[in-house]
Amino acid sequence: MTVLTSIANAGLAISYAISSSITDGLDIECVEDPEDANNVLCDFDNLWILVIIVNLTTLIPLFLIKTIPNEKELEAINEKLQKSSNEVAMSDGEVQDEGDDIGNNNYGHYEPEKDEMIGVYW
Repeated sequence: MTVLTSIANAGLAISYAISSSITDGLDIECVEDPEDANNVLCDFDNLWILVIIVNLTTLIPLFLIKTIPNEKELEAINEKLQKSSNEVAMSDGEVQDEGDDIGNNNYGHYEPEKDEMIGVYW
């Protein structure tokens, strides 16, 4: 859970840095009026560009949708994970049935080869 939280926090920090640099690059700012301390001068001339950039960046996940594995690929991942967990369990002292052919009787750690994995996950 803490790894997920750390990733989320890092993502937020990166997001804040990118958005502030874009806002600064477009010269969108509010400053205190030098003549009146109770007044603020704002320059929103390029705000419309920022709104367009923000709305277009929400479409980025649509380009990544092809990387989501389909049902067949998920089943392949499931089989690899089950094979790995069965071998780890057997190396911890479980007895293997005669009919089991897990890892060619190699009871150590199982790690799939790169050609067995889905491209995104290796």
